[in-house]
Amino acid sequence: ISHFADQKRFLREIDEKVEEANEILDGMEKELRNAPSSFRNQMNIKIRSYRKDVIKLQRDARNANTGYGAHSDFKYTVHGAENEQSVSTATKVLLYNEA
Repeated sequence: ISHFADQKRFLREIDEKVEEANEILDGMEKELRNAPSSFRNQMNIKIRSYRKDVIKLQRDARNANTGYGAHSDFKYTVHGAENEQSVSTATKVLLYNEA
């Protein structure tokens, strides 16, 4: 498989993860509509922070993918793990809110 095909697959995976994270965050916001205002305000701040993290991770991953060689592959691994962690954290918060 060519490097170009690997890049396209990587970017497609990033976009899918970003979409998944945004769906989770949208669900979190929806769940918060019925929460007490003090809790809702605190959680909305966290959700905004998560959204910024997702955008930054997407941008960093795309920037890392424009390079070539082992250094670029290292960045792919690091940012891929960070993106997974961000989605995992958002999921845990969503599940906590549903409980």
